Amino acid sequence: MIGFVIGTICLVALVKLSRARRRWYACAHGWDGGMRMRHGWRRGPVQFLSHHLGASPEQEKVIAGAFQELSEARRGLKDEWRASRKDVARAFDAESFDAEVLGNAFARHDEVLESLRKTFVGALAKVHDTLEPRQRAQVASWLEGHDASFGFSPYR
Repeated sequence: MIGFVIGTICLVALVKLSRARRRWYACAHGWDGGMRMRHGWRRGPVQFLSHHLGASPEQEKVIAGAFQELSEARRGLKDEWRASRKDVARAFDAESFDAEVLGNAFARHDEVLESLRKTFVGALAKVHDTLEPRQRAQVASWLEGHDASFGFSPYR
């Protein structure tokens, strides 16, 4: 009989722990209580950063614009990946290995990566310019790895 009581207590504790962990995960990843992303998945990181930085609506617009620029630049990498796979297949399909095809592919990679680097630096500069010194210090602390939990930790 006592085994049933202990088992029931353990089961209740397990359910509560599971729910608490789910709430922590949802909050840390910008989800609402129904486990759906608020305002779409692209708005999640922007809303999360804006909330934890105490950003104004104008600052949030700049941060969202920077994320959008990076997302568009990243799509170029995806397209280049598909083209590169075809180039590697073409180099292998030839009678002798065609290094020139891969050289052209690597040249395209350099162009796409250079474009991505410029977009990344420009986006970071825009966000840096719009944030206040206190907010920039907070972002720098996050990037260095200090306070990486953003205040959400299952081990409080």
